[in-house]
Amino acid sequence: MRNKSWFDNRNQNDKVDSWLLALLIIAALVLTHCTEPRASTYYIDFERGMDRHSGLSKQDAWKRCPGMKGFNGSYRHQAGDHFIFRGGSVWPAEALPLAIRHSGADSLPDVYATDHSWYLTSVWTQPTFTSHHTQTQLFTASKESNFIIDDLKFIDFGTAGIENGGKALDIQACSHYAIKHCTIAPQAWIGLYLHSYSGLSEEGILIDSNDISAAGQAIVLAVEAPHTEMQKVVIRNNSIHDLSSQIVGGTHGDGIHTWNSVQTDHSQFITDLSILDNHFFGDFSGGDDGKASMTALIYLTDPGKRATISGNALSYSKATHFTSLIWVRYFDSVSVTNNSLTMDTAQGGIGIIVGQGEIGKTVSLVGNTINGAKYCYYIYDDASPTIRIENNHCESTGPTVAFWNLAGKTWAEWQILGNDRHGSHTNFPPNNGLEAVAP
Repeated sequence: MRNKSWFDNRNQNDKVDSWLLALLIIAALVLTHCTEPRASTYYIDFERGMDRHSGLSKQDAWKRCPGMKGFNGSYRHQAGDHFIFRGGSVWPAEALPLAIRHSGADSLPDVYATDHSWYLTSVWTQPTFTSHHTQTQLFTASKESNFIIDDLKFIDFGTAGIENGGKALDIQACSHYAIKHCTIAPQAWIGLYLHSYSGLSEEGILIDSNDISAAGQAIVLAVEAPHTEMQKVVIRNNSIHDLSSQIVGGTHGDGIHTWNSVQTDHSQFITDLSILDNHFFGDFSGGDDGKASMTALIYLTDPGKRATISGNALSYSKATHFTSLIWVRYFDSVSVTNNSLTMDTAQGGIGIIVGQGEIGKTVSLVGNTINGAKYCYYIYDDASPTIRIENNHCESTGPTVAFWNLAGKTWAEWQILGNDRHGSHTNFPPNNGLEAVAP
């Protein structure tokens, strides 16, 4: 047997060194992982918290959240941080707005929410952010992403019956966020204002299961400059009701409204919009001066493409005037399906308007129920060549069921045009009341 050479010993030493190096790398990775900053949960209680606290427990809560006016605590953001607001606590104007100053990450959104086991009063109520009618902004976010606002209450930006032009919750150029389970009753022109500008795009927006009232326009989606886009927006399961207190002055009221800054600029648009299973109800009457009234509960205007309006229940208990319950204007590739529209026969009105925009837009109206309308449809000449209308049930209060290219049509004439050949129609005995006025 030969003796081990210098080469053999070196080879063996190299193997040992390689193993040691591998172990050191693994240890370094483990140590780095263990010492990486991680997301934390912070607690906020305006009545009993103090900003000098750590915020890391209910007993050591902050008074304000980072991003709120006056916050002077110590905070270093990590993606995925949770901020828990105490139920029953109230943040007044001097602490507002609640402003989002940081972004989460794709798999680690920042969350602003509640813990239903932690509250001040004898029963659970939502944490409340109120301007106390001083027109102080309630909530803002600008150019942030990956955040969730859940189960909070925003009220009293302005005063009932007084026009103020306010936008209570103002979210601009943000992406991948959700507003859900919130109460929004701001006494403002706009309740929830989602918009983008200056060539910025935003996407991945969810508005889910909120209760919205006391706003001239409950939800507005807007693009406000050339080469600006908003895409992949879902508005679902919301209750939108009783906007009357802010349908004042020169306001035209809307439930959900889309717009852009120039109707003819096709470089700015909203795309892939879903409006699903929302419930509209209550008082939408205008102020005593007679100038303010509702346009529509769902109003898609200005350039946009690919929208689905489905499963919504649209009704009202009182209204001064509605142009229609649904109006689709400049949007292209719109599907309006399986919605329920119920109108007060004493007040009349139009169920669905399509058109008064640009020619060549495709819209389909399928499987909807329209009850109590003066006219079930009003279809403009720019929309009639490319519209599909089928399998709807219509209940109207007079012999003229619809307008087609500005001409009134009976049900028989409507079907001769190829519309609702598998649909149905009934007449409802009309009451004396407000006549529908063609837009």
